[in-house]
Amino acid sequence: METKSGSEIEADNIRRKRNSGSDRQKLDDINNNPCLEEANASYRCLHQNNFDRDSCTKYFLNYKNCRKFWGSLIRERKGKGLVPALPNKEERDKILENISVK
Repeated sequence: METKSGSEIEADNIRRKRNSGSDRQKLDDINNNPCLEEANASYRCLHQNNFDRDSCTKYFLNYKNCRKFWGSLIRERKGKGLVPALPNKEERDKILENISVK
């Protein structure tokens, strides 16, 4: 089992405070949030750099690009009538593999 450092735990706590209720459950689940790792990396960076946003620009851009990619894929799948609009984790991994091979 993977243990979290103090900064990772603190970043998770900050993220949870910002997202409450059912939204938090959706955002904390890798099946509902394809960019969970990128979001967590952004929060960890902020915490480790005393919330200096300029130090974390690459993490923010990575998260933004992730959201943009999966958002466009969801719109495309909805347009085609595919259900679910967001592929499950295994399908997403295959999609990412295919992209990185090209």
